[in-house]
Amino acid sequence: MDIKDVLSKHEQWCTPDGNEGERADLRNADLRNADLTDANLRNADLRNADLTDANLHGANLHGADLHGADLHCADLHGADLHGANLRGANLRAANLRNADLTGADLHGADLHGANLYCANLYCADQTDADLHGANLRNANLRNANLHGANLHGADLTDADMRVADLTDADLTGADLRSANLHGADLTDADLTDADLRNADLHGADLHGADLHCANLRSADLYCADLRNADLRAANLRNADLRNADLHGADLHGVIGNRVQVKNINCDTYPVTYTAEYMQIGCQRHRIEEWWEFDDTLILGMDGSRSLNFWRKWKPLLRQIIEASPAEPTEKSTDEDTPL
Repeated sequence: MDIKDVLSKHEQWCTPDGNEGERADLRNADLRNADLTDANLRNADLRNADLTDANLHGANLHGADLHGADLHCADLHGADLHGANLRGANLRAANLRNADLTGADLHGADLHGANLYCANLYCADQTDADLHGANLRNANLRNANLHGANLHGADLTDADMRVADLTDADLTGADLRSANLHGADLTDADLTDADLRNADLHGADLHGADLHCANLRSADLYCADLRNADLRAANLRNADLRNADLHGADLHGVIGNRVQVKNINCDTYPVTYTAEYMQIGCQRHRIEEWWEFDDTLILGMDGSRSLNFWRKWKPLLRQIIEASPAEPTEKSTDEDTPL
């Protein structure tokens, strides 16, 4: 196969009238280490092609069909992949820096360790894609579909993820510092150990999300939905929780923001309280209910250990909470959530 001849005919096919030349048919082609710098492969058929280590720097792959293609370690720096079909493609360790992937189909693609710095992934479909350890710093992921995607350890610093779908995504250990997640859907996402310092989560849906040990220091959680979220040992220092919904959230060992969520270091169990609830260890009840519990109920929680703790700390906790109550988030929490 003469790749130069294929490209020449394809260039003619891409002209406005399209009467001359022919579309590049590179299905299953062996293009390993090929130099395709600035090549015009717009709407080309590259299904299952082997482009391992190929140089596609600045190439025009707008609308190209790369379904199942092997682009392992390929250089796609600045390439135009707008609307391209990359379903199931192997882009492991590929260089996609500044690439345009607007509306691209990356469903199930392998982008493990790929460089997507400043890439444009606006409205791209990355459902179930593997982005483990990928570099997505400053990337545009606005309105992107990342449902079920693996973003474990990914670098998403300063990424624009407004209104993105991250439901069921794995973001464990991901770096999301200063990321814009305004209005993003993170329902049931796993954010264990994620770094969300200064992140914008204004109005984000974190219902059922796992934020165990996450760092949310100075994060904007205004109007965020944190119902049934796991916030155990999370850092909420200086976070904005106004109008946030904390119904059923697990606040065991959390570091509060000292406004809507406050914590007290006691000698046996960590104590966290909001305007309505107090959580001692794994037990979470309305504050007024705690004061009414008798010894039998307390004994049933953790035996003599809990009873001894309660007899010592009850009057102190009551005094502290009355002297320094937590401010309400202003989100209605009339319904109690069962433990």
